[in-house]
Amino acid sequence: MKGMRFFGLVIILSLICINFSNAQNTEQLAVDVYIAGSFMDGDVERAAFWKNSVRVELDRGVRATGIAVESGVVHVIGTYRNASNEIRVAEWVNGVRRSLPVVIGTGGAIAGWTFDANSIAVSGGRSYIVGFDNWTSSGVSAALWINGVKSNITGNVASDIHIENGITFISGYNVFRDGSGDRQQGWFLTSGQRVILDGGNRIERAHGITVKNGTVYVAGLSSPEGAVYWVDRARYILPDGRGFIANQIAVTDSGAIHVIGSSSGPRQYNYWINRQVTELAGATSLSAISTFNNNVYITGTFQQGAINVPAYWINGERHTIPGARTVNDIVVVRRTDTASAPAVDRQ
Repeated sequence: MKGMRFFGLVIILSLICINFSNAQNTEQLAVDVYIAGSFMDGDVERAAFWKNSVRVELDRGVRATGIAVESGVVHVIGTYRNASNEIRVAEWVNGVRRSLPVVIGTGGAIAGWTFDANSIAVSGGRSYIVGFDNWTSSGVSAALWINGVKSNITGNVASDIHIENGITFISGYNVFRDGSGDRQQGWFLTSGQRVILDGGNRIERAHGITVKNGTVYVAGLSSPEGAVYWVDRARYILPDGRGFIANQIAVTDSGAIHVIGSSSGPRQYNYWINRQVTELAGATSLSAISTFNNNVYITGTFQQGAINVPAYWINGERHTIPGARTVNDIVVVRRTDTASAPAVDRQ
């Protein structure tokens, strides 16, 4: 009789596990996954985004770096070549390109750029893009574009933007000199109020930002500790983070904190869940992270032979992206077209 009870318990537990797995799979099938990046057209790099692994090319685009979707309207930011073959920044709205006005700097650029659009969010049909322009030897200006119209905001570099319940949150940092040399000071901005993220170091940079249930989470860099994140203003140092920058942060509905980071060293990525270093099967670099309920979506690359291949992971399970050269951002939204399902290659 005890054996029968045990057997029955095993069956019940198995059914619970199957139902939980089916619920997760059903949720994954009920979303659309959008990824911004680029592909190679012969020897020319071109911008594109992928919706459920189906590629959509962007007019004159070189590389897509950010993506946001609202009510089925797709907004993408990135770089393109103008009629004079000069690199400029743009936003594509359902594939229609509009150039973003910038002041072109004269030097001291980040990775060769004197301007860039770093991140995009959409709310109420309006797009909000943050970045920087007018990088010169004496400074740089943080920029905000709303529906393509630019204004400068106080600060030097605007890194990321998040909109929660109609409230805009922007992260960034200032670059300046004082009597002891160069300094970088991280901050986030909301409702006209600037919150300084100060860990007592000379280098504090704020990169990715997200908000969950009114709490602000910011990923960044604090030197000499390395990768850190802030919850509101409280700073947390990430283990094995020295030499890394925490680039993006996401929080699941259950409250799990996921952070991805990068380094120029031999190991080019780190991934932390609740401050614990976590391996992502086969990954060689990570570029973006997004959550939907309790599912976690991450873009990056994995090694295949002698090359790094773009991919994305859903809860640690890797999927390839057909024809991609780079993958730079990911967003996941509830599916509006229930007639179609994601086409994914699992590897």
